[in-house]
Amino acid sequence: MDVEKLKEKMESAQKAVEDIKDPELKKIAFENILNKLLVEERKVVRKKKGKKGSKLNRKSGSDAEIDKITEKIISSINRTEYPNMYKLSKGGDQSLYLLKIARDKLNIDGLIPSQISKVLFENFRIKLTSNAVSMALMQAKTHVDRKAISIRGGRGYRYYLMHSGEKYLDNLISKLNVSESKNKT
Repeated sequence: MDVEKLKEKMESAQKAVEDIKDPELKKIAFENILNKLLVEERKVVRKKKGKKGSKLNRKSGSDAEIDKITEKIISSINRTEYPNMYKLSKGGDQSLYLLKIARDKLNIDGLIPSQISKVLFENFRIKLTSNAVSMALMQAKTHVDRKAISIRGGRGYRYYLMHSGEKYLDNLISKLNVSESKNKT
């Protein structure tokens, strides 16, 4: 913010508190009003920057589009076809497996954490918050790629399963299957 705009904001705040007699209250009111004016100015600046083509505006997901994709996944996946989901004990592994299912079965490449969370709950009755999904996938850097998107008025990421993630899942599931078959005998 340039000096002239700052002076304008300070003068506006001064005018707003000029009738207050108590110097302590006047000071507090002045600071509060000035802070509100400065916050409003920052919001205007951010909106202007966003319209010029920030990274987040390149790829976005409308609420309706995201909900439509989520409902398609929920209605298309039969949990009995994927018993391995229940063998996976970590939320990150379950999230990776769901990314694989969505891509392989439905040709849907890339999901956001809220979609993963909802599908895991609705289809598999696995409770995992979108924040937990996000944290788990951020730690799986070599297994996923993430792209910044603008979503629901904020910033978010769409996660894509990578080749190393597929190999990791295949290896993990085969180990679980071998372990299960040893336990049965």
